[in-house]
Amino acid sequence: MRSSRACRKTSAIAEYQTMHEIRLTDIRDDRQLSLAVVQIGQMLGFYNAEVARILGVKCGDIGALSDGREVIQAGSDAGRRAHALVRFYEALFDHHNGDEVAMHHWLRRDNRHLNGQPLLLLVDDNRIDELVRHLESANTHGRGER
Repeated sequence: MRSSRACRKTSAIAEYQTMHEIRLTDIRDDRQLSLAVVQIGQMLGFYNAEVARILGVKCGDIGALSDGREVIQAGSDAGRRAHALVRFYEALFDHHNGDEVAMHHWLRRDNRHLNGQPLLLLVDDNRIDELVRHLESANTHGRGER
């Protein structure tokens, strides 16, 4: 059984990541995809367990990604989910013009358009594709409250 330390906040694993742009078009290999997932988890303040649930992997696998022992294979189910997480982050970043506070707030408050809290919809309900479509649509049609 893995120790509970493997499921600590991703931001505790490495130095604090300041909010910065990550684009799927800039990711050229599995190692870059893995690094992007780790950085997104850190910047958004996700626990390793939350990132693991989003990717459909074990919590300890996130620790292995963080220290470079493992990489996400782009062609795997986890790879597909990792691509979706990067698309989600891109759309969230664009929606809030990279404003870290606004991004954190949007994730953690109830959203009437989504009928729930985006973070819970992402982690617990596996609705990442719906969240991406919602944010991309909001980015196209104006920001508003969405």
